Amino acid sequence: MLKNKKTFDFSILTKIRVKHLPQYQVWHNFMSKYIDDSIIFRNLTKKEKTQIPEDSVYECIFVANLVIYNTLITILQKHDFSKITEPLFESAVLSLSYPERELITEVSSNYASLETNYYSLCEELYRKITPKGFRKVLGEYFTPIDFADKIIEDIPTPQLNDIWMDNSSGYGSFLFSFLNKYGVENYKKFICIEVNPLSCFITRAVLCLSYLKDDTKVQNANIFWGDSLLNENYHFENQTISVVGDFSQFYNKIDRITGNPPWVAWKSLSSTYQNLIGDSWRSMGLFKTSVSRKNMGACNDDISSYFTYFSIENFLNDSGKLRFIINSSLFLNNTSGSEFRKFFIEKSNTHFCVEWINDYSKCKLIPGITIPYCVFEATKNKKTNFPIQYNKKVGSLSLGEESENICFANTMPESKYNQFQVVCKSSKNSKNIVGKNSYRARAGVCTWLNGAYWVSKNSQSGEMTSVENLGNSGKKKVQISQVNVKSDLVFDLLQARNIENFYQPKNSIGIITPQQSNNLAKPIKEDELEDISPELLEYFLGLKTDLLGRSGYKKFLKGQPFYSLYNIGEYTKAPVKLGWKFIGKEFRTFIIPNAERILPDLNVMYIPFENIDEAYYVMAILNSSLVSQYIETSSNWTMSAGVIKNINIKKFNPRNSLHEDLSSGQKLLIENNEKFNAELLVNSIW
Repeated sequence: MLKNKKTFDFSILTKIRVKHLPQYQVWHNFMSKYIDDSIIFRNLTKKEKTQIPEDSVYECIFVANLVIYNTLITILQKHDFSKITEPLFESAVLSLSYPERELITEVSSNYASLETNYYSLCEELYRKITPKGFRKVLGEYFTPIDFADKIIEDIPTPQLNDIWMDNSSGYGSFLFSFLNKYGVENYKKFICIEVNPLSCFITRAVLCLSYLKDDTKVQNANIFWGDSLLNENYHFENQTISVVGDFSQFYNKIDRITGNPPWVAWKSLSSTYQNLIGDSWRSMGLFKTSVSRKNMGACNDDISSYFTYFSIENFLNDSGKLRFIINSSLFLNNTSGSEFRKFFIEKSNTHFCVEWINDYSKCKLIPGITIPYCVFEATKNKKTNFPIQYNKKVGSLSLGEESENICFANTMPESKYNQFQVVCKSSKNSKNIVGKNSYRARAGVCTWLNGAYWVSKNSQSGEMTSVENLGNSGKKKVQISQVNVKSDLVFDLLQARNIENFYQPKNSIGIITPQQSNNLAKPIKEDELEDISPELLEYFLGLKTDLLGRSGYKKFLKGQPFYSLYNIGEYTKAPVKLGWKFIGKEFRTFIIPNAERILPDLNVMYIPFENIDEAYYVMAILNSSLVSQYIETSSNWTMSAGVIKNINIKKFNPRNSLHEDLSSGQKLLIENNEKFNAELLVNSIW
């Protein structure tokens, strides 16, 4: 849509200095209440970091806001909407020096000349010139209108006195879908609340441009600049952002809430905002009882869970309904959504019923989102009944959708994580999939400092191998050194990106394993390592401070030699490994023979085997559509070693004809690419 499809040059934003402007100062103080500058910079892409100085992050964002604002102002003036302004940005533009104001005009004029869908223009422009790191940490992933249309398409026309709300409205996509479906005459029945002043202005501007014949009506639409969690309505005047009211007049009055709440991890919020909402968040019962106000900062919970509970408790009337787009992990992750899945608000003793869930994990409908998401509907003051209808969506809105109905039920009440089981409704054996698994999976080795252990193998001479550590691997960088290491202390490294059937290392990447050869679970003592591989000990001593500072070392290995490894044992030397990727949209296992010297990293899960026929048997079961679907739907793209724990797999018996058929059939499929339908056989074992 935009004329210039090239990556935006963010250095343009640094040419306009706004730090001296009072409007910038009050805006910065307001926005940094939510996210600290340092967190934004940390989340910038590599390219953005080369163009945006760390001390100018918020300045650049404010300039981007002015460019977008000026673009819309230019368009509005063409249609005689000179009264629609935002005083904060308007006064900032007017306060700029002439050359800087001209530069803003130059950047924005290209976009203002486009005759197009104004909502889409603003959405694309915002994504193009606002740093991705800022949008990510603020959870600003705007919902395309056609997706919002899809979400509300089955909702009947509002009754005479019904009131709808989107209390994190962004650019107002659900407002526009509401008006498209029910008519502009119902504009007063929809309430928007949004914390970003630019988004509020964009909603008002695009609303007027989209309804030119009804502009006198929609100029008075209920679009509030405010924070619904803090119950504050904001206004800019006299170089000050002040609280001019609240939203308590809407408490317990809303019939239906629709929207896409912010997806921001607790740890990404500023300490200021954590203090403002922390006590209320805890009062909802969304944190485990061991979590206090003091140690909440260690939590990875997402604000969208609190936003959901808060909206249901405060805004919905006694039988009101909420329909949100939300991160699927709140339903499917073992730990992060465990308290959310109680569907009970402790603070007010309020139940809510999850009526259904539409899983869009395999659809690309919201630009910029790579994590799985879903849409669900909840009804206030009603207990959740299982099973919940779970619709797994595939395809796209433009091509049409197909959905696969799945029964979504909590069949593990004993689970401390309120873990859900998701099984296919159409399968006769779906109930039998859960049971005792005779096999245990392991996670790959964990170093907590990959740059110290991952190496490139240069040459081998006798019992020694010359290696160079990959010091730039992982988040923390370490000094790069060359060292001679005893060859049997260097394994071939298997990374998730390389896993495939019959994988054998094709490169020279290895991993140093300073563990005892006859018992890999135990590290070699320092005095013994000095005798076995003195250069290696000297190398580790040079990194001792970093190695002792590893979080996992302090938690799991304290008292062990400072170079010890985790998730390693005799099973690591198994001659056959059946592995899968820890992170992925699809669950699929891969068989690796001759694997005694192949060591998976932390992002590879695997089952160790002594017998390859046994591995083929387990592979056939785990790769069957019933099992893979169960795991995918219940695991939210993170397939830990524990995902197979409750899969009903009996120990391989070579004298059992069914077991043998599964094994031999899987072998033919893998080795000779022959057709093999394991589904019928797999269903037979249950």
